[in-house]
Amino acid sequence: MKELEKLKKFFNWLLFSNDPKSYLAFIVFVFVFYNFIFTPILKFITKSENPILVILTPSMQHNNFNLLWYCKYWNLSLIECEKKFKQLPFSQGINVGDIVISTSKEDAKVGDVLVMKANLKYPLVHRVIGLRCGNKTIKDFVYIKDYKNCTLITKGDNNPTIDPFVITYKEVEGKVSFVIPYLGIPRVILYKILRI
Repeated sequence: MKELEKLKKFFNWLLFSNDPKSYLAFIVFVFVFYNFIFTPILKFITKSENPILVILTPSMQHNNFNLLWYCKYWNLSLIECEKKFKQLPFSQGINVGDIVISTSKEDAKVGDVLVMKANLKYPLVHRVIGLRCGNKTIKDFVYIKDYKNCTLITKGDNNPTIDPFVITYKEVEGKVSFVIPYLGIPRVILYKILRI
């Protein structure tokens, strides 16, 4: 019972005290909780290497979206292309400040938005638009796990061209499954001001 009282007293100090030490302790507590308890549990539940991210760049926004680019790339008429694109996940785009939740990459297919490592400072969140298998390019909406030896062709919906780097299946950390709009704005502010 004494331990419970001590724990209550500690959390009361941590959450409600005006002591500057409690502010520092709270920051340390949140950091430890997020990195060593919350994130590992979320990774286990979602089966994703990077289960929660804040979108920091406008590459998936649809303010300059060019549907005609996709129509030409997939060799579809405008009507077919518009119908096909509307069926894709996040066909309305993903905005700066949105939080994305990713799940297992196992059921990801061409057309999905993925979280990937790309030798960049931060993970990349872009749409996979095709697969490159040697000299052959696959643009059908197939499951990417069936083509593990191929590389992914990716593009940010708001970007004018295909990404210039090669992404392999191993570099895919997860498939974006949920978006929480604008909840990550504080993280974006930190990124813009402090570059962290």
